[in-house]
Amino acid sequence: MKSCLNRVTQMSHFSSCSPEAWRSCSRITGERPLVTHGPGGFTGEMTMISGRRSLVRGRVTEPGEFLELSAESLRSLVAKDAELSEIFMRAFILRRLELIRTGQGNVILMGSRHSANALRLREFLTRNEHPYTYIDLDTDKTSQELLDRFDVKLDEIPVVICSARSVLRNPSIQELAECLGLNSAIDETQVRDLIIVGAGPSGLAAAVYAASEGLDVLVIETATPGGQAGSSSKIENYLGFPTGVSGQELAARAIAQSEKFGAKMMVAHSVARLDCEKRPYKVVLDNGNRLPACAVIIATGAQYNKPRIANLEFVVNTHFHWDHYQGNEAYPSSWPAGVEIISSEATRTSIEQRGIPRVKHEIMTMPAQIEQLKVDLQKASTPEQRDSIQKNIFEAETYLTELKSMQITLPTMTFDRNLILHRKSRTVEILWLGRAHTDGDVFAFLPKEKVLVTGDALHGWTPYMGDSCPYDWIKTLDVAEKLDFDYVIAGHGDVMRGKETFELWKQYFRDLLEQTAAPYADGATLDQAKNRVSDYLISKYATKFDPKFSQSVGSNVIKACQVIAFAP
Repeated sequence: MKSCLNRVTQMSHFSSCSPEAWRSCSRITGERPLVTHGPGGFTGEMTMISGRRSLVRGRVTEPGEFLELSAESLRSLVAKDAELSEIFMRAFILRRLELIRTGQGNVILMGSRHSANALRLREFLTRNEHPYTYIDLDTDKTSQELLDRFDVKLDEIPVVICSARSVLRNPSIQELAECLGLNSAIDETQVRDLIIVGAGPSGLAAAVYAASEGLDVLVIETATPGGQAGSSSKIENYLGFPTGVSGQELAARAIAQSEKFGAKMMVAHSVARLDCEKRPYKVVLDNGNRLPACAVIIATGAQYNKPRIANLEFVVNTHFHWDHYQGNEAYPSSWPAGVEIISSEATRTSIEQRGIPRVKHEIMTMPAQIEQLKVDLQKASTPEQRDSIQKNIFEAETYLTELKSMQITLPTMTFDRNLILHRKSRTVEILWLGRAHTDGDVFAFLPKEKVLVTGDALHGWTPYMGDSCPYDWIKTLDVAEKLDFDYVIAGHGDVMRGKETFELWKQYFRDLLEQTAAPYADGATLDQAKNRVSDYLISKYATKFDPKFSQSVGSNVIKACQVIAFAP
């Protein structure tokens, strides 16, 4: 017995590819050998357990006899024979991992790394462990020929090719799931023993326990199994994993285990409501379909609130700073699907080169810091010390958990100087006017409404100058002040009217730099300069800024000393 598993594609789609484009075309067309099975071998991978459509087809190259097992028979065998179960499950899991690693599947995704929609589709496929080939239209030299072959326009990107039969243009998650047949094996009229809403760790655990007892189980997940935990880089407090486990690995193992016992997984559908008036209960989906069940477990977990803004298309990341270095795109699930995150190129670079490494560094180093706090707690001699350290431990552990759950995503749209968005009723100008609070501050200007959004480049509190460029900041505010606006929406404080605050901040910066330069030139120490300049600024500006001005002005003097000392 010998067979060859080939990739399911069609050669005719690109029969006239140019030689230069052949490499990309070959990823889309033609059959490709993956493996050869001889006597005593067996075919199949995880679709045999899940009941979903096969990703490959087999061709017999020599006469022989085959033993065919249906998916139901295979699951029954796996459940009853521990030895065969280990052989089959290990082989199926490893084969699926190899398909994912090599990008050998029935899906081609063509998109841009700057597209939020492409990122959303990639995340869906990855977290559902569905192998796919990705073609980056920003770097692939043959991308334009590929788009021309499929008659794809730029506003239709990303493009998904399913099983070499269907071409989806900028599809939704539900459209992609339907094209791939991820839910095709689920009979929606069947009365289930148990329906579980939510495929996070608790939902998957319930599925494993219920299915292993012989119950007919269906799990419903809105997007991707694993929930919030599935996006964590490492989970260290989960039972049975003393060295930790990634959220993706934990979810994959739980899914394989539940499907091994016969549980079914429905993805890309949400539950709209429950009908509990009579049995069997009805679980009503977002498309109106009603699924009957004898029992229902709700394991929906955490869900981020989303801004109640109709037709939200863009979110502007005004700057990068260490007190929020994750960026406002750290929690992509909090924004509606398809929202573009806009920033200056400098801000994107800062998040990529400074923010992300810091997140990874703190995930690695904070466990040791927490352990040291616990040691300090044992040594604490007073109730006040113990209370303070316990609070620090709680905050550190909460922060570490938050870091592990974040899905940091770089801005999807960047610019160097300005970006103008035109809509029928509104024009928004997003402007980089120079270095200020950071090197990447942007302003959002609505000329028709005469509104200027300043982020942290200008606000109603005391200016924070830790990462600032004070001399440039004055020039940038000069440029911004020349715009025709009546109202200022700042990063902190109330909405401001007029341009008085611009003049206040510029004069404050000038006084700060001039007053600091004098003691520096006289050879004063840092403490002497700090005390002398702070006294002057407090006497002049304490009533013009927020009540905490006198406590925060000292750090600004230190920053001014550093700027003056290293000024060219």
